[in-house]
Amino acid sequence: MLAALFLTLRPPSRNFGVLITGTMLLYALGVLMYSFAFSFEYILAVEFWLGISGQAWHICALIGFQLAVPEEMRGRVLSMVFTLAQLGFVGGFIVGGLADQLGDQVAVGVFGAIPTILLSCMLVFGWKSLRKM
Repeated sequence: MLAALFLTLRPPSRNFGVLITGTMLLYALGVLMYSFAFSFEYILAVEFWLGISGQAWHICALIGFQLAVPEEMRGRVLSMVFTLAQLGFVGGFIVGGLADQLGDQVAVGVFGAIPTILLSCMLVFGWKSLRKM
């Protein structure tokens, strides 16, 4: 709730591409941190991290993608954002199979490491393009 209130009350940014990628990276890092679970307190801190970064990504993505396109395309873009966000759950089948074979922590680690690496590369190598959005 705090992340949502903060992001909706601040003035809109011009660098939504960087914000969307950055907040998605923060969420992916949270998933990766989850794989190193060693105590209840640690898990609570990671859950807090995931809650804030997930809200931040959601708000930045919804606003940013809609503002990046002409007004007549905004409804279609919004439906694509929701569709793509839901596709993340398809990975649950893969993670479940991986968890059966290698263990829960390894599966969650892989599920967090792949987007962390990809999003980090996007920010490092594609930040000029992301800034234009």
